[in-house]
Amino acid sequence: MAINSQLLDALVADVKVGGKYLPCGILRLILDEQSYSRFKPDLVDQAFFLLAVYRKLLKALEKDLAYRDVPYSVTKKPWKNTPKLGMYTDTVPANKIKIKEISIPSALIFENVENFLQSLPLEFVQKLIKWAPPVIAQDPKKEQQHLAFENLLSAFIASHLLADKPVKVKILTQYPALCFTLYDLLQTLKSLDDLYKEHKNRIILQAPDPKLAILITDIKQARVYHLRNPLNVSK
Repeated sequence: MAINSQLLDALVADVKVGGKYLPCGILRLILDEQSYSRFKPDLVDQAFFLLAVYRKLLKALEKDLAYRDVPYSVTKKPWKNTPKLGMYTDTVPANKIKIKEISIPSALIFENVENFLQSLPLEFVQKLIKWAPPVIAQDPKKEQQHLAFENLLSAFIASHLLADKPVKVKILTQYPALCFTLYDLLQTLKSLDDLYKEHKNRIILQAPDPKLAILITDIKQARVYHLRNPLNVSK
């Protein structure tokens, strides 16, 4: 199931460093059903780690929003008709990165989202943000704040977990006309889920350690340990 090109920009940005693809750009190619065989295996693994985290975060959001009437914010103005904006690299404090908000019930508690984010190891989070640097623009209404436009989930994770730590970002030279929310990205969950099912064994095998593999997948501990070391199954 192909993802709308507008949402694909918001989910995984087409950004490069020194002309080379970052893991987020590789994940974008994979989701767009393009070949990724030319990339080094470790970069592809990192792209799949992003996939696993994004999928599980959106799954948690979906659970928190179950039976809630939450409107999507997508406008009718096509992103593809917006001129390609220039960008440059800089660093900003993570807590200055904001995500577009929409009106939701004030009593809604994001318990599943919170539990998943708090379980992520800080060292892994810092790597993840480097693999998918938030693409932001300075908010014209609020000085010193920046609104995220692409790599939205990475931006959300950084702003939620890294407090005032400096984060390397891509800053757009102009303020775009179209901006999505996390709720819009729920429309990409089916595609993420399908891709995850196809590559979940690779994610488990290549994860830095079994605990992280268990955390970012839906696979039970015994199965993870068996896949990673079939001759020494942990009980």
